Amino acid sequence: MITKHIINNSNKEEVLYLYFDFNNETGEIGKMNNNKNILNQVKEYIMNKKIKFNGKKIVLVALGVVVSIIFTNDIYKNNLYSNHQYDYVNRVILYDYDEQLNLSDNYEVIINKNNTSFSEENKIFDQKNETSEKIELDKSSNINTNKITDNYKSNLVTNNTNTNINNEKQVNEIQKNKNLVTVYRSNGTVLEIDIEEYVIGVVGAEMPASFNIEALKAQAIVSRTYAAYQIKAGNVLTDTVKTQVYKDISQLQKQWGTEFDKYYNKVKQAVESTEGMYIMYNNEYINAVYFSTSNGYTEDAKQVWNNYYPYLVSVESSWDKTASSYIRTVEKTYQEVYNILGIDVNVDSDIYIIDRNSSGRVNEIQLSNNRYTGLEIRNLFGLRSADFDIEKTDTGLKFTTRGYGHGVGFSQYGANGMAKEGYNFRQIIKHYYKNIEIKTIV
Repeated sequence: MITKHIINNSNKEEVLYLYFDFNNETGEIGKMNNNKNILNQVKEYIMNKKIKFNGKKIVLVALGVVVSIIFTNDIYKNNLYSNHQYDYVNRVILYDYDEQLNLSDNYEVIINKNNTSFSEENKIFDQKNETSEKIELDKSSNINTNKITDNYKSNLVTNNTNTNINNEKQVNEIQKNKNLVTVYRSNGTVLEIDIEEYVIGVVGAEMPASFNIEALKAQAIVSRTYAAYQIKAGNVLTDTVKTQVYKDISQLQKQWGTEFDKYYNKVKQAVESTEGMYIMYNNEYINAVYFSTSNGYTEDAKQVWNNYYPYLVSVESSWDKTASSYIRTVEKTYQEVYNILGIDVNVDSDIYIIDRNSSGRVNEIQLSNNRYTGLEIRNLFGLRSADFDIEKTDTGLKFTTRGYGHGVGFSQYGANGMAKEGYNFRQIIKHYYKNIEIKTIV
């Protein structure tokens, strides 16, 4: 369901932003040849609202996160809303984002008459080295967790290997050998690897190896559970922020340099000492989402994704406040604000935060005569967190953010803070995920 729209006039090009009240419709992006659900909603909304839009680009936003961009034909010049023959060109670009919401990967969906194929294009921005926020799509429960794990990946075809990525194949491979996982790498190769070796590569990529060993152990269990949950849900594993970042030995050597032996052995110890351990709720793998740094409290999943998980509830996490990256300030000029939102904002504009939720993150904000959610502002301005203050200056808007990431689940910097105070990995995990058990599955 589309709840509102914004027309952004940036660089003399109109861009139509459509905001969805999240449900399974975002999971249909990769199936547009069979299911026109999203496209039908788009054209019906435009016609019903009689939107006069002269651009070629429609951006779909779910829960403040861009999930796809649709390129249209030039039919807008002929009053799109009155033309019921609403056509689309045959390409959709799907983007991923790093923690600062910079574009990191670009996949092109070719919509044919009989089938849909996917080809990976060149990276257009370098992936950041900082710990990545997780957004996944929980297909069965409608949760869109940090990294929207796009269901379209289940049909991805990589140019270098011409290998069809298929959910059923992934599940079958795991069933044949439960210790093997298949990782579809960004360089086009497909890697079959023992899950414990895979977890070493994930922990080394996702958490600073300088962290306390108990925090690394907790991360190992979280990452192992995250992978198991995704596989059981029929999703494929990649080596990027679409799922979890994975780095092989050569990449870790480059990352750690002269300290490779020290850090590799430390991470390996953390993984081996927790071998086979998973986080369970009612004897099922949990959706073990995690992020970098909280604002002092983790976030309830329902606040972010409008879906309740008994183990993903807000908890106190004051340890994060000691992180060097806890507070960041960024300023956007008034021209940049106009380019992004398509509204005039200046030093005399009425700008204030209307309210915050129980974890301190922004629920709603007033900018001039328009209201936005905190998640929308975070996404549109590339803020590190939905907990921010806003201040008018002579030249623009200054945002001061606290924390880094969506805030749901396991806080990496919080875990390190707990470990430094003497908490062990079990205590850390049970603090961030409520009502769970840690079980060893061999």
